[in-house]
Amino acid sequence: MTQKDYIVLKNCSQLKNSDFAKTIMESIVHHQFLRATDIALLTDSHACTEMFRSDYPMLLQVENDSTKIDQASRDNTGRIRYYKTPYHIYGQYYIFTNHLYGPESTHRDNRTPFLEWILDKCHDSLQSHDTGKYDSWEIIDENTAIKTCDKSFFEHNGSGVPRDICWFFNAEEIPSGDSQQITIRFAGNEYTAKVRNDSTDRRRIQILWTADLGKLFKRFAKTEQPKARFHRISEAIYEVSFEDGGEEELSVKETISRIKEYIEAKGFTYQEGLIENFYLSLKSKPFVILAGTSGTGKTRLVKLFAEAVGANTSNGRYKMVSVRPDWSDSSDLFGHVDLNGKFIPGAIIEFVKRAELDSAHPYFLCLDEMNLARVEYYLSDFLSVIETRDFQSGHIVSEPLVPGTYYGSDAPAVGKYGTVPFPENLYVIGTVNMDETTFPFSRKVLDRANTIEFSYVDLTPPAEWGPTTPAPLSLGNVFLKTEYLLLAQCADQQESVNAYCLELQKLNRILQQANAHVGYRVRDEVVFYLLNNKNSDLLPENRAMDNEIIQKILPRIQGSSASIKNMLCELFRVCAGDYEGQNTESDLSAKMMTVAQKPDCKYPKSAEKIAFMVRRFEEDGFTSYWL
Repeated sequence: MTQKDYIVLKNCSQLKNSDFAKTIMESIVHHQFLRATDIALLTDSHACTEMFRSDYPMLLQVENDSTKIDQASRDNTGRIRYYKTPYHIYGQYYIFTNHLYGPESTHRDNRTPFLEWILDKCHDSLQSHDTGKYDSWEIIDENTAIKTCDKSFFEHNGSGVPRDICWFFNAEEIPSGDSQQITIRFAGNEYTAKVRNDSTDRRRIQILWTADLGKLFKRFAKTEQPKARFHRISEAIYEVSFEDGGEEELSVKETISRIKEYIEAKGFTYQEGLIENFYLSLKSKPFVILAGTSGTGKTRLVKLFAEAVGANTSNGRYKMVSVRPDWSDSSDLFGHVDLNGKFIPGAIIEFVKRAELDSAHPYFLCLDEMNLARVEYYLSDFLSVIETRDFQSGHIVSEPLVPGTYYGSDAPAVGKYGTVPFPENLYVIGTVNMDETTFPFSRKVLDRANTIEFSYVDLTPPAEWGPTTPAPLSLGNVFLKTEYLLLAQCADQQESVNAYCLELQKLNRILQQANAHVGYRVRDEVVFYLLNNKNSDLLPENRAMDNEIIQKILPRIQGSSASIKNMLCELFRVCAGDYEGQNTESDLSAKMMTVAQKPDCKYPKSAEKIAFMVRRFEEDGFTSYWL
């Protein structure tokens, strides 16, 4: 925002209400000086009354439909309370109230405090330097510059910077011949660099970085006209990313290979296909459960996978929360209002809000030992809201996880957090140990998650240790963001969808024998998983279906009746492909295990798991997935 733009906004106090509203909304949309939390505050009735003395929220979220906008703009008596022009902000549409009064009105003035608040918000975005192109550099705003990289950028571990924009690197006061240190963040790590005022060059200063960082930059050298984006975080810290080339040009399969290389270099070896399975599970639905015995690397997998794609604790895009046994409702996660009316933040609200404001990058939340408390209690709001997700203008939106009224009368909390939706870039992974200290999962939880079981452990170190750990990638949320939320969105792949559904229907008829059949939610999520696998060519089709049977269907099965055993035997026949054994045979589970390990077994992992479940039934008279 330029000084001229600021003056125009300041002078709108003299305009009539309709022009006042139009000027402010166009400025918000064009200059983007409000955060998502600010928008949430402006839609909150209580906050607008407290701060602006307004009888109505300043903004009202609407669907971009003229009929629905007309209905939404009217109060209960039919009087119009909002202008009908929608404005697109942060992936949503909003209309502005026409219930405005100035200081000259006999009604209480709400225009003046609102405009003062707006001017205060936009003051920080005022530009004191000119934007535009300077040789191979372009200044986008006060804190963003883009360098079009030539050959010397990669060969000499540095770049010249025109003196006209030396202010961007705070180099205006560096004495001739001296230098000052800065920090460059790249792909989640920090590197030392320096800005030098070369006394022999009157046109430019120089920015120089270490050879280690230069090696990482060279991955982008072969890209056609690569561009490095320098984002100023503070006076001496700059985050660098490349706009063209690099990770964006890798296929999903190649990217997964790079992720596996990073994880293996850290000393962890996971079963073949597990990383692909974890990726497909996250992409199909952003809620995954990792189950297994203690010490098998469940929590470490989440952390290393997040690091490999560029999310870590340093940049705030990875967070592990240890679940407490006394958690009983969502206030433990999001917060509560104390007896004095002050909002006390919960364990994850800051993290979720940060994810909402940074939708371009994936955020990973690891709930460690999530079943130490009852998941369906403390995660109930999350489990409900995740089912309300829908596409709007290419973005995934949802009902609020935390509504704007959640904070009571604590106006600062309303301003800081506002309405918190389920961000489209938030991925929640829970790790669980099934023993006498933990709670079992209800079907409400299991229906909404892919449950990946950990039993494989390879204690031998890699045959060859690499000299260095590969650099983590710097991936955007597009890598994990789902393409499907409804089965209707898969219409272009109808033949595959029909084939998947026929196989699921065959299994579901068997599950009905013990009233364990699945519904449309499970069907859709299995189809999404299989389509994502097909589109990326990660796993053989039968292997992918095998994963989904063991992750979405078998965890629901438990009981002691004869119908449970008969159902398991029928499921085994489907998974084994050509098994002809009888349910009444002695040592049935051992025979099943032999068949499950044959190379021609159709779904070997599921067949082996069913054999274990049948063995438990034979030994205990009861069985479940959770051995």
